[in-house]
Amino acid sequence: MAVKIKKPYRLSKVPLGVGGQGRVMKAYHRDSGEVFALKERNGDPQSGPRLRREIEVQRSVAHPHVMPIIEVAPDQSWYVMPLASGNLVELIGSLDEPGLRRVIDQAAQGLGAAHDLGYVHRDVTPMNILALPDGHGYRWVVADWGLVRQPHGKTTTIRTPGGAPLGVEGFAAPEMWTDAHNADRRADIYGLGRVAAWALTKTWPSPNIPLLPATGPWRLLLQRATALDPVDRPQTMSEFRELLAKLPTDREPSSAERATALLERLEDDPHNVAIVVSLITLIVDNPSDSDLCFDHLGELDYTQLEVLVKADATLAGRALGVMREQLLRGKWGHRNFNEASVYLRWLHNLARIAQAVKSPRLLEDAADALFAAEAHWSRFDQRRATRGWLENLSGSDAKLVANALSMNAKAVEWYLDEGWSPSPRSEDIRRALTRPVS
Repeated sequence: MAVKIKKPYRLSKVPLGVGGQGRVMKAYHRDSGEVFALKERNGDPQSGPRLRREIEVQRSVAHPHVMPIIEVAPDQSWYVMPLASGNLVELIGSLDEPGLRRVIDQAAQGLGAAHDLGYVHRDVTPMNILALPDGHGYRWVVADWGLVRQPHGKTTTIRTPGGAPLGVEGFAAPEMWTDAHNADRRADIYGLGRVAAWALTKTWPSPNIPLLPATGPWRLLLQRATALDPVDRPQTMSEFRELLAKLPTDREPSSAERATALLERLEDDPHNVAIVVSLITLIVDNPSDSDLCFDHLGELDYTQLEVLVKADATLAGRALGVMREQLLRGKWGHRNFNEASVYLRWLHNLARIAQAVKSPRLLEDAADALFAAEAHWSRFDQRRATRGWLENLSGSDAKLVANALSMNAKAVEWYLDEGWSPSPRSEDIRRALTRPVS
């Protein structure tokens, strides 16, 4: 039973979490019914300034691996964020070693983005690394920035005098106990190294006592990252990530893991031809893998498909064949029926790109796949888009598309349903959209 506390949200009675500076509640949006998490300050005098700093840094960094903020109270007494699936403490049991690498790397990306703007988290723990639902499993984000050190020159009051302990024992770097105010990004590298050591050894760390796996590829990296002297650690998160990426693996990554890694690289370099081609080659080499098709091939947007077509139209045609087969006969699994619209739009985008770059064979094949898939899925939003496209086709493009349309009688019925009276520019399209006389 939820109780009304804040507009425009209703908050559950039981908190999701309570800390020294505030609490996090499950929040139900009154109009949409969507569920979020709402963090609000408590009565501690320090909770207000710290919550305001959290809001500032999370808005300023705006990185995929930093917890996003959805809405803020006018007086900054609370803010709303996505509802996480859990933190690393709660989800560690579901992770294998490659999964842990992904968590640590994504947390390092978020922290590195903050460091680039002059912020230092100063409270990196497994409790503050949260999992947000994502199309590929989880997207890990760094949260709880209440102890953040602002860029030099922005701090107006030193709230962390020398000798004042700050952070969580075992994860806080040694310098956090002697001069927390001047701790720099290397303190976060230490904290993240201790998180990895905790996860690998299943042992809660004690302050300033080394904690390392007895053997394995992580030991030397974590020995450096958690060195007591900051000078002996990697000096930036980029350097830490480079060392992490060089760790040998005990097994070959699965096709899904490889595809996910390529998609993550595309986030940083969305039009990289080599990455796009590598991803598509991986997918077409596994044509029966429905998850690989829908969760990875379907993620490519118009511009990335354009990169593919211009680089290798033949490979684009093979990818088209995989998508067509999966939409008509693949395993739909847990996916929502409405998700079909995403993949129909993918087919339509490929047809439009083939039209733009003058690739007639690909245009005809993409149109044929689109018509067959639309007749199968009957999605109204895509039908509106396809109708408009058909009406505006002309010349040789119209002839090719009309030929494909004439081979898909069920699609013609679908487009003409509900009394649609097309007015195409092309006579070929008009003839293809004519119901046969019975």
